[in-house]
Amino acid sequence: MLKPLLLLFGAFTFVTHAFAWSESLESIRKTADTVESISASFIQEKHLAILRKPLISKGLLHFQKPDSLRWEYKTPIASILISYQGKTVRYLKQDNVFVKDIGSHIQVMQIVLGEISNWLSGRFNDGGNFVATVNEKGMVGLRPSNKEMTKMINRIEIQLASQPGLIDSVTIYESKKSYTKLIFQNTRLNDPLKPALFQNP
Repeated sequence: MLKPLLLLFGAFTFVTHAFAWSESLESIRKTADTVESISASFIQEKHLAILRKPLISKGLLHFQKPDSLRWEYKTPIASILISYQGKTVRYLKQDNVFVKDIGSHIQVMQIVLGEISNWLSGRFNDGGNFVATVNEKGMVGLRPSNKEMTKMINRIEIQLASQPGLIDSVTIYESKKSYTKLIFQNTRLNDPLKPALFQNP
């Protein structure tokens, strides 16, 4: 009887210790202050009520403080979003060459990439678009703070990793039946990143 109790206590202690860095929004931000760059692969699952299976996209991201971000889709359609020095550019692959997209939706993408940069920096309230809370399991919940945002997003759940400074997943609920989930893998912290990553496709 004693051994199972010790094992249970040990597991509980590990979980508590693992998420100690995320016990409050302030502690998350302080830990994130030690992170200068993030590189990771990601899987994006788009769940829609009308689809039996989610739409799957895969790609890579690179983030360099304070706000340089490269979000690159590898499959099924190659495209690249780059946010650098306050400007956002999207590139689409056409005939094996990346071409700059000049669509009118770039402003929306700039807002989205700005929010992602805030999250990667542990600054969940900084954008002014969401109100953040964090629970004991290391999950940051974001609720829209204005009516315009609620038309697009119901809520967001950001699951922090046990390793300080990392995010395991982001789930964006557009409605009760539609959501997008981003799963991050092979994450590396503080690798030197070349400036060209944020300047060229």
